[in-house]
Amino acid sequence: MKIGRKLAFYVLPVIFVMGGISTYFYFKLDRADHLYAYEAIGSTAGRFMTSRIERAMLSQDLQVLKNSVQSVAKVAPVKDVVLLNREGIARAATDQHALGLRFAYGHPGCPKCHAGQHGILLGSENVYRWVATVENKPQCHICHGDLYKYNGVLVIDFDPKIMKRHMSHELWTIVFFSVGIISSISLSLFFIGNKLVSRRLGGIMEKVKKIKEGDFGQKITVEGGDEITMLEGRLNDMLESIEERDREKDEFLRKIAESKQHWQETFDSITDMISIHDKDFRIIKANRKFLDCFGGDPNRIIGCKCYELLHATDQPVQGCPHTMTLEDGLSHSEELYEPTLGRLFLIRTFPLFSEDGVAGSIHIMKDISEERENQMQLIFTERLAALGQIASGMAHEINNPLASIGGCAEALLERMRKEKFDPELFSRYLRIIEEEVKRCKSITGEALSFTGQRTYEKGPVNINGTIDKTLELIGLQGRLKGVEVQKQYQADLPQAVLGAGDLKQILLILITNALDAMGPKGSLKFRTWASDNSVFIMISDTGPGIPEAIRDKIFTPFFTTKAGKGGTGLGLSIAKKIVARNGGEIYFDSAEGQGTDFTIRISF
Repeated sequence: MKIGRKLAFYVLPVIFVMGGISTYFYFKLDRADHLYAYEAIGSTAGRFMTSRIERAMLSQDLQVLKNSVQSVAKVAPVKDVVLLNREGIARAATDQHALGLRFAYGHPGCPKCHAGQHGILLGSENVYRWVATVENKPQCHICHGDLYKYNGVLVIDFDPKIMKRHMSHELWTIVFFSVGIISSISLSLFFIGNKLVSRRLGGIMEKVKKIKEGDFGQKITVEGGDEITMLEGRLNDMLESIEERDREKDEFLRKIAESKQHWQETFDSITDMISIHDKDFRIIKANRKFLDCFGGDPNRIIGCKCYELLHATDQPVQGCPHTMTLEDGLSHSEELYEPTLGRLFLIRTFPLFSEDGVAGSIHIMKDISEERENQMQLIFTERLAALGQIASGMAHEINNPLASIGGCAEALLERMRKEKFDPELFSRYLRIIEEEVKRCKSITGEALSFTGQRTYEKGPVNINGTIDKTLELIGLQGRLKGVEVQKQYQADLPQAVLGAGDLKQILLILITNALDAMGPKGSLKFRTWASDNSVFIMISDTGPGIPEAIRDKIFTPFFTTKAGKGGTGLGLSIAKKIVARNGGEIYFDSAEGQGTDFTIRISF
């Protein structure tokens, strides 16, 4: 409903109520005025009649009295006039039929007779009666005595129809006048409300509708100084605020879009393969390098199980860092060979948290195939250098079985020329030849296993047995002749999972360094034990110890204290990398003049 109509709707009842109340009180006042006029007429007529009655009574002329009654009855709006004596009998009246009649006691006019003159409405306001007493004055005592205060009562009845007609006319005049005023006020309110309120609010609503549709460029013309003007001003302020916030929002969204684009470009520019995996091993996001390595089709890769895509298996592989991150919420790394790509990768996983805990992991794959090949080349070079030192000892060790084989072969040939065939002797010589051949094969096999190229596969390694074989290989050089070797092995030592030849390479580097430090004599002690899911190997020497000034440099590549003796400075750095690649660590404890302890820890 429009405001003009609402104003009329709410104001009209108020006007009607107020008009009705005003009309009612006006009607009551008008009625009171008419009654007052009747009282004035009654009072005047009463004084006139009482004076005429007194003269008539004194002159004892009843005709004068009757004529007076008739003359009063002719005054409008007088209806009837009756003069009652002290006993209530009508002595004179305009209605001849009332003469001689007695007014009954208990009549509504009786209770106030002794109060003097007064007026009263009778018979549901059909008659207005004025009652005036005729006093018993001293001059009347001659005839009436002085026992009574009054000699009679004058009763004048007025016809209220004239008053009612007049009041009815005035009432309708007031009603029509009020209806006219109310109608005029209503129309005025309607047109004023429509012009001053509805039209202006309609304009505001039209602007608001356009604002709702997204057109924030609307402006409302501010006119006047009323409340609607204040509303228009506030609405303009609101529009300016919305425009400002809209500009800020657009700028914020632009920055977010730029930041997202920049992040995506940065994400895709990283040369490592990065992907995000959920708790169900599904790939939910990947960078461009990752997608390109697996065909470049996001629809095929996103949502795929990571172990199906990376390892071509139907379940997670053993040692999966994503599985470990989901279990403990920590970062993990592992070197894994991916058969689908034919490459070696260093895989790191970082926990991805949500309100419910670990929701997945950030999976980073770094191709370390070339790096590992370079490392292997350095290791191979170091092994060849060590093999050069072993060669002289191998030659001596091989010469002895070769001499035995040669002697046995020469003796057998001589027996053949002389046709001296002795089956028992032949059998004994052939067994010697077989044993010496096996001995030579063992020596060369150890050398070949040491110099062979390493593969990426890992397997279980017998720690104690590998230490013994390494000592046997070094013994070929003859460097252990003046050295006391002590062994303190744990009998039930668990096997560690390592790459083939890795542990032997580490042991060879550490033992060779210990022998170089001790010289031709000294003591080497080997101790193995297991604790906290790890295998420990300690190699102790009785050399001069490592000077404190170089302790933080001994694992640095190409740092050596044996430059004049052909040292490359790669041994300990290679040993540390091999141990770290197998998930372990290497550390030392040394005191100058008291020797050095190197400890290797490898998880199993």
